[in-house]
Amino acid sequence: MTAIKDKTYLTEIINIGLDGEGVAIIDGQPVFVPYAVSGDLCKIKITKVNKNFSTARLVKVVNPSALREEPACAAYGECGGCCLQHVSFAAENDYKREFLKATLHKAGIDATVESTVFDTPYGYRNKLQMPFGVVDGNVVLGFYKKGTHRIVPLEACPLHGEWAGRLISMVNVWANGQLGTPKQTVYDENTRKGLLRHLVARYVDGFLSVVLVVNGKEIRGVSALYAVLKNEFNCNLYISDNHADTNVIMGNTVKLLHGGDRERVISGIMLALSPLSFLQVNDAIREKLYATVCNSVRETDAIIDAYSGVGIMTAMLARGVPSAAVYGIEIVKQAVINADGLMWANGLDGRVENICGDVAEELPKLVKRLLGSKFKSDEPRITVVIDPPRKGCDADVLAAITGEGVYMVIYISCNPATLARDLKTLSAKYDIQRVVPFNMFPRTAELETMVVLTRK
Repeated sequence: MTAIKDKTYLTEIINIGLDGEGVAIIDGQPVFVPYAVSGDLCKIKITKVNKNFSTARLVKVVNPSALREEPACAAYGECGGCCLQHVSFAAENDYKREFLKATLHKAGIDATVESTVFDTPYGYRNKLQMPFGVVDGNVVLGFYKKGTHRIVPLEACPLHGEWAGRLISMVNVWANGQLGTPKQTVYDENTRKGLLRHLVARYVDGFLSVVLVVNGKEIRGVSALYAVLKNEFNCNLYISDNHADTNVIMGNTVKLLHGGDRERVISGIMLALSPLSFLQVNDAIREKLYATVCNSVRETDAIIDAYSGVGIMTAMLARGVPSAAVYGIEIVKQAVINADGLMWANGLDGRVENICGDVAEELPKLVKRLLGSKFKSDEPRITVVIDPPRKGCDADVLAAITGEGVYMVIYISCNPATLARDLKTLSAKYDIQRVVPFNMFPRTAELETMVVLTRK
């Protein structure tokens, strides 16, 4: 017997699920209830019944859990940007640790998971990405309601600093033609007409970089927007043309319209930061994560930073472990060019070698070369640092890592499920020494994890 669709139940929430939902058990099957938390006694209404589980809408919290707290955002529950504001921050950090443990255990990995590393629950995001929409005839910025493409207008977002609210206000005023410039049109996904698609902005080291993602090559009156922005911020303004019928936010290129760029200092590394460059969104947790990585590889002869991008972590490793030879491997040619420039700007060009190519092909060749080089130890200790995308590592990359010569692996993951899958493969040749969860994305269900492995 299973739960009945559209029926209302009085039930206790006993756990938190994959996406931050509360979990109840009805007739022996799990029921997932968004915005409920362990310990709540709730009235819920079943919205969908599947073979092995059901979903439900929270109707009323009859007796709230001690883990529950008041959300910081008035749009919470309507906006789909985050899902854990109703949970105390301490409970969130505990939940993420327990969820990681359970995910690893399900894959047959019984490693000790350390306490979640955290900082502040709000105001942590250095990057804002908001779609444009039209509500009651006005151009608005906001986030999509969960599971839809309906815009929930927002004047600010507590996950971002106060800079975001000021930026949103100025862009809205400009887009609605209130600066003496034409009112802008907004992209319609059905007709594929209209101009404004997304606002993308990054505020790092006191500098604001703003990108208007548009369905076109030009924007009328954009100089008026820059004029008001530069009165409030040290900033620049880009355009990114995205004509594609896709959910990908940015176009393939960006064009600087107004303002110059300047180098930013991130984790002690000076770099020019393109709007297309990857950077962790949480400055404080990034610092803690990178410091933990550097401290984990003190006793090593060579460090290979796979998926090295523009070289931020590569440079940190070179600076943090001065006794080691350091290498970066990155498949995107422009990123490697940028990484070489970064090393030169930070006095590391003689210490770091950046290699352009596929990790699966370049890693075995580099390890073989290093094994034939002279180091202080007879058998050089080679460390590989990997920070793959959410899909995890391809099988050929894992095969390259588990081949001969790599003594230590530092695996940084943003997806516990693919991390568990890859650790299952790596654990055939390596022992897991540390598993550390980092709450890089507070008030959401996302989790960053660092794992240290050494060869058996």
